[in-house]
Amino acid sequence: MRSTFWVLVAAIMTISSVASAQDSRAIQVEAFEPTATPENDVLHVQGSKVIPHQRVSGGVMVHFVDDALQIRSVIDGTAAQVLDEQYKLDVGASIGLFDILDVSLVLPVTVFQTSEPASFDGINQGELTPFAFSDLRLVPKVQLAQIAGFGFAISGHLYVPIGDDDAFHSDGAFRAEPRAIADFRLGDWMVAANVGMQFRPETFVQDFVSDHTLRYGVGAEWAFTKQFAAMGNTYGSVNFRDGRDPADLTREIPSVVGRPIEWVAGLKWKPQIGPEKKGTPRSCGAPRKDTRRILRPYPDANRATWESPPCHEESTRRRPSRSFPQRTCPLRRA
Repeated sequence: MRSTFWVLVAAIMTISSVASAQDSRAIQVEAFEPTATPENDVLHVQGSKVIPHQRVSGGVMVHFVDDALQIRSVIDGTAAQVLDEQYKLDVGASIGLFDILDVSLVLPVTVFQTSEPASFDGINQGELTPFAFSDLRLVPKVQLAQIAGFGFAISGHLYVPIGDDDAFHSDGAFRAEPRAIADFRLGDWMVAANVGMQFRPETFVQDFVSDHTLRYGVGAEWAFTKQFAAMGNTYGSVNFRDGRDPADLTREIPSVVGRPIEWVAGLKWKPQIGPEKKGTPRSCGAPRKDTRRILRPYPDANRATWESPPCHEESTRRRPSRSFPQRTCPLRRA
């Protein structure tokens, strides 16, 4: 179970509050948004580095969510799992431009989800659709500076409303979030911090009111081998809008559900699969050992490739025991 989003409701409501509840599905409940550049970021938290010019990165994040949204009555304590189990994919790709900018595109997909029809009048009449898209994310990031291990960048997150706004997967409108990024790298360690302000429409989910939100995140990564790294982050949001009294939805009270926070931890694996290519000694274009690999799960955009330069004859005179000029094919970094 990764997160739970709670909403308190009254079992008895007026006609006006019923009409409001019928529109309350147009909100994106999911807060976890993995990036399309896992080599530079820590899951949800962005790092300051960008991928090199014309390099492409991408991947697929598979995750499972349990009890994402519950509705509980303050009268008798009964609850409904409006969003119960969710099996999700985040498919993303990114391209680097001019070594200071990269642009990412991420499409979240809920492959399968289960839900319970709420037993309260006017709320979630029937189960939700088992398959749904969430809003498409377009994320440009600009690297500002790298100074003595510290890095700084800014990014913009534009949410295109293609998601299902009848199943808590979209606000049904464009959203935007400018974000400031800072990180520090020392040896095999990296610590990153993000802070941004998301501008979104006002939406009511009974006592919860969604509005413009301050979002933050802190992440750390330790590469303890060449292929494995431990990582973890925490992220959350602060909604400055007051909520509503569950027993009287016309009365505003300080929000108790508008400041969610999550923790995520795991391992990052960068496998290098496939045989190494080897060439015949003194053969042009066939170095003794080629560091390229045949297959990678996702491109490591920051890893430089190697190439063999054209061969050239040595200026030394031919040795008596050799019947051909000596040729050299040194490796150079691309």
